[in-house]
Amino acid sequence: MKSIDGAVINNTYLAQSNIDPKSALYADDPTSPGAEPYINVIVARAEEKDNPTYQKLVDVFHSPAVTEAYAKESKGTQLSVTKNGQDCAAILSRIEQQIRNEK
Repeated sequence: MKSIDGAVINNTYLAQSNIDPKSALYADDPTSPGAEPYINVIVARAEEKDNPTYQKLVDVFHSPAVTEAYAKESKGTQLSVTKNGQDCAAILSRIEQQIRNEK
């Protein structure tokens, strides 16, 4: 693009923007703890945690068809992260504490 000097682009928009992810000057490390606030999660209320419909949604989300479609949309930059509820709660607590400490 001739009209800008630089941009920060989320991988969700790579395919739509016709941008080659290999052309990036910098890419963050998606496996670093700093990326944890951006993990997409599927959650339910505690009383609904064993709902089979929700488990079916999780299974579909992690299915090869969805994984392949997301890989195509993000031009191979996606990273599948699997965390249990306890891990997600610990990450959330840590992030909330960091935010409180910054105030």
